[in-house]
Amino acid sequence: MSTDQTTIPAAPQQPSLRIILDGEGGAVYGTRDGYAALASALMHAVDQPQRNAVGQLIAAPDVDQLIARDSDIPDFTLYVVEELPPAPAAQPPPGGNVVGWLFFGAIALLVALAAVGAGAIVNYFR
Repeated sequence: MSTDQTTIPAAPQQPSLRIILDGEGGAVYGTRDGYAALASALMHAVDQPQRNAVGQLIAAPDVDQLIARDSDIPDFTLYVVEELPPAPAAQPPPGGNVVGWLFFGAIALLVALAAVGAGAIVNYFR
């Protein structure tokens, strides 16, 4: 009698993933075993999530042995949720209202100067 068991890859003895980030994205370099061990660590973390200080479920995979020390690791949290929350509303760029008010002021100044000029022309021909 044979049983079909899926084996979980063991973490490599040395780092097998390197993350390089730049201002516009980045790259991940890794071996097949490294990616398999990363997937396994993520699945294990999702199957056994932890609770943070406010009670939210988070996945905290143990990937310290997988990722090279000179990697650029972004600071982010893996939340485990039943449904995806709605996307946050887009915020206007900082100073966006100031530009609008300056544009409005410039138009109002042009209209005022045009009225003064029209009045001066009417007074000249009287």
